[in-house]
This record gives sequence, structure tokens and C-alpha cells, in this order.
Amino acid sequence: MIAKRKFTLRFFKIKETGIFAAFILLFAAFSLASPYFFKVENLLNVVRQISLTGIMAVGMTLVIVSREIDLSVGGIYGLCAVSAGLLMINGVPVWAAIIIALIVGIFIGFLNG
Repeated sequence: MIAKRKFTLRFFKIKETGIFAAFILLFAAFSLASPYFFKVENLLNVVRQISLTGIMAVGMTLVIVSREIDLSVGGIYGLCAVSAGLLMINGVPVWAAIIIALIVGIFIGFLNG
């Protein structure tokens, strides 16, 4: 019983506990508000929406762990997205626009250091 109490006290002293609790409350509220929230299609859509941010977060985690905090990553990410969008609007095939946007990102990242 004492071990369980110590675990509970340690758990609530962690800063991220509030974020986790808020996530659980939001998840419960949305599932009660909409009967479609737990559908496979909706959960796949949520995963698709967060995948790009998740990939960027993994890359930024490596940068932060190495103590090289770089705030320009978001700007370069946006520049690459806009470059790809403009190329596709002007008739460049999707695969070529993606490759060109990657080259732009690599070039700007190289210049940025």
C-alpha cells in the first residue's frame, strides 16, 4: 500500500501529468460529443494529420538532445511546403515538386548551418 502511495505521489509531481490528464479529458469529451469519434476512419485521419508534425518533432528531438536548438526549422519547413505548392500550381508534376522542395530544404539547411 505504501509503494502504491509513493508511486501516486511521484506521478502527480511530474510536470507532464497535467498535459496527460488534459489529453484524456479531451479524448473523453470528444468521444461523448460525437458518435463518430472512435470510428477507424476518424482515427486514421487524426494519425495522418499529426504524422508530419510527429516526423518534424523526432528530428527536433535529436537537435535538442545534442544541445543545438535551432528555431529556423519551422521556417525552412514552411518554405519547402510553399515551394512545392507553387510548383504544383504551375503545372510541375507532384513527384518533381517534392524532389525540388527537398532540394530547396537541403540547400537552405546547408546555408543555415
